[in-house]
Amino acid sequence: MPALSPLTEAPSLDKLAYDKIKEAILSFKFLPDQILLEGDLAAQLGISKTPVRDALMRLEKEGLVTRIPYKGTFVSSINNEEMAHIFQIRIVLEGLAVRLACERFSREDYDRLKRLVEDHAEALKNEDISAASRINSEFHNSIIALCNNPRLQQMLFNLDDHLKRYRLLSISQGLRMDKAIQEHTAICEALLAHDAEQAEGAMKAHLERAMNDLYNQDFSILERALTEKP
Repeated sequence: MPALSPLTEAPSLDKLAYDKIKEAILSFKFLPDQILLEGDLAAQLGISKTPVRDALMRLEKEGLVTRIPYKGTFVSSINNEEMAHIFQIRIVLEGLAVRLACERFSREDYDRLKRLVEDHAEALKNEDISAASRINSEFHNSIIALCNNPRLQQMLFNLDDHLKRYRLLSISQGLRMDKAIQEHTAICEALLAHDAEQAEGAMKAHLERAMNDLYNQDFSILERALTEKP
Protein backbone atom coordinates (compact mmCIF):
# COMPACT_ATOMS: atom_id res chain seq x y z
CA MET A 1 0.00 0.00 0.00
CA PRO A 2 1.43 3.43 -0.94
CA ALA A 3 2.49 5.58 2.01
CA LEU A 4 1.03 8.70 0.39
CA SER A 5 -2.45 9.44 -0.96
CA PRO A 6 -3.04 11.60 -4.06
CA LEU A 7 -3.36 15.35 -3.64
CA THR A 8 -6.55 16.96 -4.88
CA GLU A 9 -6.04 20.55 -3.71
CA ALA A 10 -4.72 22.92 -6.39
CA PRO A 11 -3.00 25.79 -4.52
CA SER A 12 0.67 25.56 -3.55
CA LEU A 13 1.39 21.98 -4.53
CA ASP A 14 4.94 22.23 -3.24
CA LYS A 15 3.63 23.15 0.23
CA LEU A 16 1.08 20.34 0.14
CA ALA A 17 3.73 17.87 -1.01
CA TYR A 18 6.03 19.11 1.77
CA ASP A 19 3.32 18.58 4.40
CA LYS A 20 2.48 15.08 3.15
CA ILE A 21 6.08 13.88 2.90
CA LYS A 22 7.02 15.42 6.24
CA GLU A 23 4.07 13.74 7.99
CA ALA A 24 5.07 10.41 6.46
CA ILE A 25 8.64 10.83 7.76
CA LEU A 26 7.60 11.85 11.27
CA SER A 27 5.07 9.00 11.57
CA PHE A 28 7.49 6.32 10.25
CA LYS A 29 5.50 5.70 7.07
CA PHE A 30 8.88 6.47 5.55
CA LEU A 31 11.61 4.85 7.63
CA PRO A 32 15.00 6.31 8.59
CA ASP A 33 17.58 5.84 5.80
CA GLN A 34 14.85 4.95 3.27
CA ILE A 35 15.50 6.33 -0.21
CA LEU A 36 12.95 8.83 -1.52
CA LEU A 37 12.55 8.77 -5.30
CA GLU A 38 11.01 11.87 -6.83
CA GLY A 39 9.16 9.87 -9.46
CA ASP A 40 7.62 7.48 -6.95
CA LEU A 41 6.59 10.31 -4.62
CA ALA A 42 5.08 12.28 -7.48
CA ALA A 43 3.12 9.24 -8.63
CA GLN A 44 1.76 8.57 -5.14
CA LEU A 45 0.72 12.19 -4.74
CA GLY A 46 -0.67 12.49 -8.25
CA ILE A 47 1.46 15.53 -9.14
CA SER A 48 4.54 16.36 -11.21
CA LYS A 49 8.11 16.00 -9.97
CA THR A 50 8.72 19.76 -9.65
CA PRO A 51 6.74 20.38 -6.40
CA VAL A 52 8.14 17.14 -4.99
CA ARG A 53 11.68 18.32 -5.75
CA ASP A 54 10.96 21.67 -4.06
CA ALA A 55 9.49 19.87 -1.03
CA LEU A 56 12.55 17.63 -0.69
CA MET A 57 14.86 20.65 -0.88
CA ARG A 58 12.96 22.29 1.96
CA LEU A 59 13.06 19.10 4.03
CA GLU A 60 16.80 18.84 3.40
CA LYS A 61 17.30 22.35 4.80
CA GLU A 62 15.36 21.30 7.89
CA GLY A 63 17.49 18.17 8.32
CA LEU A 64 14.69 15.66 7.85
CA VAL A 65 16.13 14.27 4.62
CA THR A 66 19.70 13.88 3.45
CA ARG A 67 20.83 14.26 -0.15
CA ILE A 68 23.88 12.17 -1.10
CA PRO A 69 25.48 13.05 -4.47
CA TYR A 70 25.10 10.33 -7.12
CA LYS A 71 23.09 8.18 -4.71
CA GLY A 72 19.84 10.01 -4.01
CA THR A 73 17.74 11.53 -1.24
CA PHE A 74 17.21 9.58 1.97
CA VAL A 75 15.15 9.98 5.14
CA SER A 76 17.54 11.21 7.82
CA SER A 77 18.88 8.63 10.24
CA ILE A 78 17.98 8.50 13.91
CA ASN A 79 20.61 7.65 16.49
CA ASN A 80 21.57 8.29 20.09
CA GLU A 81 24.14 10.98 19.33
CA GLU A 82 21.78 13.01 17.14
CA MET A 83 19.02 12.69 19.74
CA ALA A 84 21.36 13.90 22.50
CA HIS A 85 22.47 16.91 20.44
CA ILE A 86 18.87 17.99 19.87
CA PHE A 87 17.97 17.55 23.54
CA GLN A 88 21.02 19.50 24.73
CA ILE A 89 19.87 22.52 22.75
CA ARG A 90 16.25 22.07 23.76
CA ILE A 91 17.06 21.84 27.48
CA VAL A 92 18.64 25.29 27.44
CA LEU A 93 16.07 26.96 25.18
CA GLU A 94 12.96 25.46 26.73
CA GLY A 95 14.27 26.21 30.21
CA LEU A 96 14.39 29.86 29.17
CA ALA A 97 10.94 29.63 27.59
CA VAL A 98 9.26 28.30 30.73
CA ARG A 99 11.01 30.95 32.84
CA LEU A 100 9.61 33.68 30.58
CA ALA A 101 6.18 32.04 30.53
CA CYS A 102 5.96 32.41 34.32
CA GLU A 103 5.51 36.14 33.91
CA ARG A 104 2.18 35.83 32.12
CA PHE A 105 0.91 32.44 33.32
CA SER A 106 -2.75 32.49 34.41
CA ARG A 107 -5.17 30.16 36.16
CA GLU A 108 -6.78 29.52 32.78
CA ASP A 109 -3.39 28.48 31.39
CA TYR A 110 -2.96 26.13 34.34
CA ASP A 111 -6.36 24.53 33.80
CA ARG A 112 -5.59 24.01 30.11
CA LEU A 113 -2.23 22.37 30.85
CA LYS A 114 -3.75 20.14 33.53
CA ARG A 115 -6.35 18.93 31.02
CA LEU A 116 -3.53 18.08 28.64
CA VAL A 117 -1.76 16.12 31.39
CA GLU A 118 -4.96 14.19 32.03
CA ASP A 119 -5.53 13.58 28.32
CA HIS A 120 -1.92 12.44 27.99
CA ALA A 121 -2.35 9.94 30.82
CA GLU A 122 -5.54 8.61 29.23
CA ALA A 123 -3.89 8.21 25.82
CA LEU A 124 -0.98 6.32 27.41
CA LYS A 125 -3.41 4.10 29.30
CA ASN A 126 -5.19 3.29 26.03
CA GLU A 127 -1.87 2.73 24.24
CA ASP A 128 -2.82 5.39 21.70
CA ILE A 129 0.71 6.23 20.60
CA SER A 130 -0.22 8.87 18.06
CA ALA A 131 -2.51 10.76 20.45
CA ALA A 132 0.00 10.55 23.32
CA SER A 133 2.74 12.00 21.12
CA ARG A 134 0.47 14.79 19.86
CA ILE A 135 -0.72 15.74 23.36
CA ASN A 136 2.82 15.70 24.75
CA SER A 137 3.89 18.06 22.00
CA GLU A 138 0.86 20.29 22.62
CA PHE A 139 1.75 20.50 26.33
CA HIS A 140 5.24 21.79 25.60
CA ASN A 141 4.14 24.05 22.75
CA SER A 142 1.44 25.63 24.94
CA ILE A 143 4.12 26.72 27.38
CA ILE A 144 6.43 27.91 24.62
CA ALA A 145 3.60 30.01 23.16
CA LEU A 146 3.42 31.93 26.45
CA CYS A 147 7.08 33.00 26.48
CA ASN A 148 6.40 36.08 24.31
CA ASN A 149 9.64 35.68 22.36
CA PRO A 150 8.88 34.87 18.68
CA ARG A 151 12.45 33.96 17.79
CA LEU A 152 12.75 31.58 20.71
CA GLN A 153 9.37 30.07 19.84
CA GLN A 154 10.38 29.41 16.23
CA MET A 155 13.66 27.79 17.24
CA LEU A 156 11.87 25.46 19.64
CA PHE A 157 9.08 24.60 17.22
CA ASN A 158 11.71 23.62 14.62
CA LEU A 159 13.46 21.41 17.16
CA ASP A 160 10.16 19.74 18.02
CA ASP A 161 9.84 18.36 14.50
CA HIS A 162 13.15 16.53 14.93
CA LEU A 163 12.06 15.09 18.27
CA LYS A 164 8.72 13.69 17.08
CA ARG A 165 10.22 10.45 15.80
CA TYR A 166 12.14 9.89 19.04
CA ARG A 167 8.99 10.67 21.02
CA LEU A 168 7.00 8.08 19.09
CA LEU A 169 9.68 5.46 19.70
CA SER A 170 9.73 6.27 23.41
CA ILE A 171 5.96 6.18 23.82
CA SER A 172 5.59 3.00 21.78
CA GLN A 173 7.73 1.15 24.31
CA GLY A 174 6.26 2.82 27.40
CA LEU A 175 9.71 4.09 28.35
CA ARG A 176 8.54 7.13 30.31
CA MET A 177 4.81 6.73 30.91
CA ASP A 178 4.55 7.47 34.63
CA LYS A 179 7.62 9.71 34.70
CA ALA A 180 6.32 12.09 32.04
CA ILE A 181 2.98 12.61 33.79
CA GLN A 182 4.63 13.34 37.15
CA GLU A 183 7.20 15.67 35.61
CA HIS A 184 4.59 17.59 33.60
CA THR A 185 2.54 18.01 36.76
CA ALA A 186 5.55 19.46 38.60
CA ILE A 187 6.08 21.98 35.79
CA CYS A 188 2.41 23.02 35.99
CA GLU A 189 2.59 23.60 39.74
CA ALA A 190 5.74 25.70 39.46
CA LEU A 191 4.14 27.83 36.74
CA LEU A 192 1.00 28.34 38.81
CA ALA A 193 3.18 29.52 41.72
CA HIS A 194 4.94 31.95 39.34
CA ASP A 195 8.24 30.52 40.57
CA ALA A 196 10.44 31.06 37.51
CA GLU A 197 13.50 29.34 39.00
CA GLN A 198 11.53 26.27 40.04
CA ALA A 199 9.72 26.10 36.70
CA GLU A 200 12.97 26.30 34.78
CA GLY A 201 14.52 23.65 37.00
CA ALA A 202 11.53 21.33 36.62
CA MET A 203 11.56 21.68 32.84
CA LYS A 204 15.29 21.12 32.54
CA ALA A 205 15.13 18.09 34.85
CA HIS A 206 12.25 16.66 32.81
CA LEU A 207 14.11 17.02 29.52
CA GLU A 208 17.41 15.75 30.93
CA ARG A 209 15.69 12.62 32.27
CA ALA A 210 13.98 12.06 28.94
CA MET A 211 17.32 12.41 27.14
CA ASN A 212 19.08 10.02 29.52
CA ASP A 213 16.31 7.42 29.32
CA LEU A 214 16.36 7.52 25.53
CA TYR A 215 20.14 7.61 25.17
CA ASN A 216 20.61 4.02 26.31
CA GLN A 217 17.97 2.65 23.94
CA ASP A 218 18.67 0.73 20.73
CA PHE A 219 16.70 2.83 18.27
CA SER A 220 16.81 0.16 15.58
CA ILE A 221 14.95 -2.23 17.91
CA LEU A 222 12.44 0.43 18.96
CA GLU A 223 11.87 1.44 15.35
CA ARG A 224 11.23 -2.15 14.32
CA ALA A 225 8.85 -2.72 17.21
CA LEU A 226 6.86 0.39 16.32
CA THR A 227 6.63 -0.28 12.58
CA GLU A 228 5.67 -3.93 13.15
CA LYS A 229 2.70 -3.02 15.37
CA PRO A 230 -0.59 -4.05 13.67
